[in-house]
Amino acid sequence: MRRRAPFCLVTARSRDEVFELPPIPYDHLLTENGCVIYDGDEMDAEWDALMTPAQPALDRLAHELGIVMKRKLRGFAFSLSANGFADADVEALQRRLPAELTSRFSTNDRGRFLEVFPAAGGKDRAVQRVAARCGVAPADTAAMGDDTNDLEMLEVCGFPLTNVEGRELVQELVRSRGGYVSGAEGHAAAQDLLRRVLEWAQ
Repeated sequence: MRRRAPFCLVTARSRDEVFELPPIPYDHLLTENGCVIYDGDEMDAEWDALMTPAQPALDRLAHELGIVMKRKLRGFAFSLSANGFADADVEALQRRLPAELTSRFSTNDRGRFLEVFPAAGGKDRAVQRVAARCGVAPADTAAMGDDTNDLEMLEVCGFPLTNVEGRELVQELVRSRGGYVSGAEGHAAAQDLLRRVLEWAQ
């Protein structure tokens, strides 16, 4: 696939967390829900400058919450269950977020998390920026995602993909946009989705 087009690895994780995983070759790394962009090993300083105005609001909120959280370069995430957050607590927090900040849910093998990051970021905007720098229109991009924090990215790409393990909302969006939902799971699903992208790109 990388011989055909640039490959972007897009994640809510921080760069350090990505490096803890088995290596996935990429041309561009978009971390922290699109708030930090790396072109190879080089950080996109211009993009980071757009995120920095939200840092004081992030720091204030983190201090006010006083809970166990994972601090990132341009945001933080915390486990809802580990911090005893019920749905009503999350809704109240989201209502009082300052305009500079936004939030998304993410899920992994450790549970459900709330990600808080600059509103100027987002996976969709980061993907659009990288595509523009590569001279590619959003309609000529494909994106794979499985969680609700992937929805905006799947809405702006030309060919959205997921699999049966993806959230129901994600599957519904992919189908509504004429994308592809793989019936496979795990690594077999990843292989199936990559093959579909190559077929689509021909």
